[in-house]
Amino acid sequence: MAFSFRKPVWCIFLLCVCFSGCFLQKEPEPIVFDNTEPLALIPHVKWAVIKDSYSAFHAEANWESKVNSYCRSGEICRILGNRTTVNASGVSEVWLKVEKGWIPENAVSVCYNLYNAKSVSEKLMQ
Repeated sequence: MAFSFRKPVWCIFLLCVCFSGCFLQKEPEPIVFDNTEPLALIPHVKWAVIKDSYSAFHAEANWESKVNSYCRSGEICRILGNRTTVNASGVSEVWLKVEKGWIPENAVSVCYNLYNAKSVSEKLMQ
């Protein structure tokens, strides 16, 4: 018996195989957001993830000021403000104000929402 596409059984079978992907789609999983932090997705709120293994929060936006506290890699802080300063060598530096004090911008990764900051933090902790 020769193979032929002219028989209606084969045509119906091929059509079923071709169109089965259109009808048997998996339901998309719902996106669930953690609502415990109300500022997590606010557009103008930025988050800092400490990327240095060990860093300090200063009382003012300069290296000579008193140290308020310390932090480790992966810690997440909400950025409250920033300041550009010029050090003794004439080089400008950007400092970020967080709840615990001031930290230089080059010691952190700046993220534009809390979920991105958590993802960056997890990668740093590995």
